[in-house]
Amino acid sequence: MKIYTPGHGIYPDTLIMYSICNAALKARKPVLLEVKGAGYYYEIEVKDLEELARSIANDISKEEENILKKVGYFTQPQEERKLRNSLVYLSHYKDCLQFLKELSAEGHAGDEGRRGGGATSPVAFTPFAGKYFTDQFNYPDKPYKLCNGCLGLLTYGFFKGTISTSQLRSKDRVIFIIFTIAFEGYMDKDQIREVLGLYEHEDSVRREIAKYLDLVPLRVLIQILISRLGRDIVRSMDEADASWRGIGVKFEKEKGRAAMEIRGLCELIVDPILNALSTIESDDYESFLRLVDELEDPTALAYLYEYLFKRNMDLLAKASRYIYQNRPMGARLAEILAKL
Repeated sequence: MKIYTPGHGIYPDTLIMYSICNAALKARKPVLLEVKGAGYYYEIEVKDLEELARSIANDISKEEENILKKVGYFTQPQEERKLRNSLVYLSHYKDCLQFLKELSAEGHAGDEGRRGGGATSPVAFTPFAGKYFTDQFNYPDKPYKLCNGCLGLLTYGFFKGTISTSQLRSKDRVIFIIFTIAFEGYMDKDQIREVLGLYEHEDSVRREIAKYLDLVPLRVLIQILISRLGRDIVRSMDEADASWRGIGVKFEKEKGRAAMEIRGLCELIVDPILNALSTIESDDYESFLRLVDELEDPTALAYLYEYLFKRNMDLLAKASRYIYQNRPMGARLAEILAKL
């Protein structure tokens, strides 16, 4: 049978999809069959809804404190109670099963959002609903509401399906970045398992990209992060029957204040850079990453990754101009780029 993510938008629905798939892959019996990304929601084909509900309930019960610890960095202290309540709701098998049955029909989110009831969503879960975007998209500045089931799966999905990191910008302000990968197309259970495995290496990826957080635009940061996933993963994603999007959200938080201030939201189709990176030979890939590490000029990084993204020779010329200023690594990096 099929269940559908609620339809709150590509970012929250991607996290909800990851929460469902993670539990399905942990179930005692085979549950997950296939996932279809349909733009702003996902269709998830499963064998046994009861077994899926049991797995979600069990995993949330075991991980509740770890979930709240990670989510706590991106939410206000007064929001913890409603997040905990939503997790407790899904940790009850019967409630979880009933909610999954509601997702067997499309459009669950229709009764929520700015016109619906429920709990107000933290801005880290629905960044498009924050005040930062009200002028850009011409919608009223009203709280975005979620039911307990959606909020619980989002909280669980934030834990299982994001890479998050932070950096001190000044003595009183901190930058936070949240990153996830969405897709449109078809993925089988083994491919989903591989993608979910990326988030289990969050600590190592976090260390590798930390120095770039306040150095390059969010668009370039997404491309850098994609390249840090590793050549095997990059090649697997490039060969999948799916189109990929990197989603990055940037926040700032002032010390002593609970509220997060959103500073950017970027949704980037990353198929071109996956294709470019997948053509780099195995030995050259590690060299490429090491050499890029030595590029501390943000302009050089921007031109380099835009060249990989667009394969435009003018961009390669501009990138080379900056790269060659970073001798002795310039010639080797240019050699790798010339093979693309």
